[in-house]
Amino acid sequence: MKSKLIILFIFFGLSYPSTGGITGSSYQYGTNARSISLSNALTANYNNGYNPLTNPALLGLVKKTEFGFSYFNLSLDRYIQSFSIVIPSPPIASIGISSHTLGTKNIPGMTSGNVSTGFYDAWEGYIMLSFGLNLGDFLSGINFKILKNQISSSSADGIGLDFGLLYSHLSNVKFGIMFENLYSKYSWDIQNGVDNISYDEDFPLIVKLGLASVFFKDCLILYQLDFLPDYDEILNKAGLELTFNNMKYRLGLNDKNNQLNYSIGFGTNIFKTKNDLNISMDYALDMGLVNEGTSHLFTFIFKKWED
Repeated sequence: MKSKLIILFIFFGLSYPSTGGITGSSYQYGTNARSISLSNALTANYNNGYNPLTNPALLGLVKKTEFGFSYFNLSLDRYIQSFSIVIPSPPIASIGISSHTLGTKNIPGMTSGNVSTGFYDAWEGYIMLSFGLNLGDFLSGINFKILKNQISSSSADGIGLDFGLLYSHLSNVKFGIMFENLYSKYSWDIQNGVDNISYDEDFPLIVKLGLASVFFKDCLILYQLDFLPDYDEILNKAGLELTFNNMKYRLGLNDKNNQLNYSIGFGTNIFKTKNDLNISMDYALDMGLVNEGTSHLFTFIFKKWED
């Protein structure tokens, strides 16, 4: 039997301080370059092209159709790909369709007796339908996810829900909350010789509380607290985005693994087409953990220009 336990639990070392290997921890790495460069502290802030994957309540702020696409080719044969499209449905609703996939290639397999069985790939991901409502000062949204995890010949399927709220009474301050992984689980079917092993693997609930504040129009300050009730764990995140001319410069901080970690990046508009389609690019630098190496992450966003 191939050893399957070494795969996605160590995919990124993304987990919260003392809960390495929790189900779905790889998804917390981030889906787009802007979010990653700001330590994924965007629960209360509009995220062009990626609002469903940030907080479904943000869909209520979408006024024009927008599309985001990312493909990250990371060190150690790892990759992430994601896309999201949001279509407003005036006067108060928006709908979105998204996908998020991550994986590792060329993983060495071995039997319980440490005999090599060659190499194989592993990946997990989901497709997601999102719906958001703008009720004035309060916005709400929900994600419905169809989950898939594939490790060699063994696979798991599942469903998941996220629910988000946003309070935006003040023009320069917003508060967000998101309940991630509601009723979410993988149902595994593992092939072990002539026997099949089936079991369920629950995702832990993650409660994300976020604050976004704008100062002097060009300075965005973010703070977010992620709480895992099942593990009694808290992760603090902060982000800073400064705008100069056509450039946005970003810095993110968090205390993952009980140490101060940082991320950096930038964003810019590439060009505007004759039919008012605005194309922008975001970049993030992933410094990686020890012996992982650095990775350069790019995201492209397509959006109808807003006057």
